[in-house]
Amino acid sequence: MTTRMEKVSVSLTPDLSQRIAAKLETGGYASASEYVRAALRDRLAYDEEMDVMRARYRTAQADHANGRTLSHDEVFAELRAEAQRLQQ
Repeated sequence: MTTRMEKVSVSLTPDLSQRIAAKLETGGYASASEYVRAALRDRLAYDEEMDVMRARYRTAQADHANGRTLSHDEVFAELRAEAQRLQQ
């Protein structure tokens, strides 16, 4: 199955253009388009992760304002569980 691609024109500074060219020279990417797509996917994933973190922070702020808090033991238990989940 072939993925349909849309052509988009992007203007880059000379520095960014040179950095992409350097990546292509190392053989890690077949084309500038491939590199830019990979960079964009990484940035979108990062943005999504940051959105989740911001939402958690807002929830924590609201919980604190309403007197809902966790003990140190509860916090570390949640952190350990999250770390374990991420390792799977």
